[in-house]
Amino acid sequence: MVQTLKREITVVDPSGHVWREPTALARRVESFEGKTVGLLDDGVSDSHIVLERIGELLQERNGVGRVILMRKPNLSARVPPDMYEELKAQVDFMVIGVGA
Repeated sequence: MVQTLKREITVVDPSGHVWREPTALARRVESFEGKTVGLLDDGVSDSHIVLERIGELLQERNGVGRVILMRKPNLSARVPPDMYEELKAQVDFMVIGVGA
């Protein structure tokens, strides 16, 4: 006699949808000329390489006066509030980088 085994496979979809309150976009900088940009490295491997090049290009092509680069201490955590406030106080606009 032959027995047939029945097995079940459960497929779990890990994608999700997070609902957030709409927020206003940041005020736009009218000109980059002479401005200070903050580049915040999110901690992903090699993202500092991309951000450093972005800083160079902003200076060369758009007249940015100063570039300040900071790196989050922990990839998986939010930016520490004191680090964010320190950078925010020194810059006219900010770029947050994500590496791959």
